[in-house]
Amino acid sequence: MKKRIFTIATVSVLACFCQALAITGTVKARQELGGWGTDGEFSQMFNRQGIVFLTGTVEGIRNIAPIKGMTKGVIAVLKTPGGMVELALGPKWFINNQKISFLKNDMIEVRGVKVTLRKKTFFIPARIIKGNYVLELRNDDGVPVWDAARRR
Repeated sequence: MKKRIFTIATVSVLACFCQALAITGTVKARQELGGWGTDGEFSQMFNRQGIVFLTGTVEGIRNIAPIKGMTKGVIAVLKTPGGMVELALGPKWFINNQKISFLKNDMIEVRGVKVTLRKKTFFIPARIIKGNYVLELRNDDGVPVWDAARRR
């Protein structure tokens, strides 16, 4: 009888511990998104009705936070026939772990939306094509591929 009570108590404690770890992991993952997640102010600006295509050459890459309160991300400056455009690719930790890199003078095609937030204008790309490589960054609703919470 004592062995059974001990087993039940042990299983209960382990279950509570596992649940606490899962909750902590979800909160930590949200914090690490640093404003780049689906619920962030930046992503909320994505409007599928405004999706357009751009073609141009990469003029430079910067690691900055697009707006105050966000963590650093990768911003590509694209020279298009209509002028310079800043592409907010995504969080630095995600973009730097992709199989593709962007260098000055790379010719790319971009599908996404132009947004203005806090008096700054950016282009939020959903898909980038460089040669034969396609980098998917967001779905058609603007949900970032790096936001694991979207899979719930």
